[in-house]
Amino acid sequence: MIQHIIAISTSYVLGKRIAWHYADNKISPSVLQKLSKKTKSILGSPEYSIH
Repeated sequence: MIQHIIAISTSYVLGKRIAWHYADNKISPSVLQKLSKKTKSILGSPEYSIH
């Protein structure tokens, strides 16, 4: 079964919002860490909503 994650990140200070969609057979913690690292590089100190 395919697993997927949609993570929406917002920086109200910068006025930016980004969203990531990732799907795979299994989502590992390392994938979540990579998404977090990429998001921090774009937004600095983001807030998350994960569905």
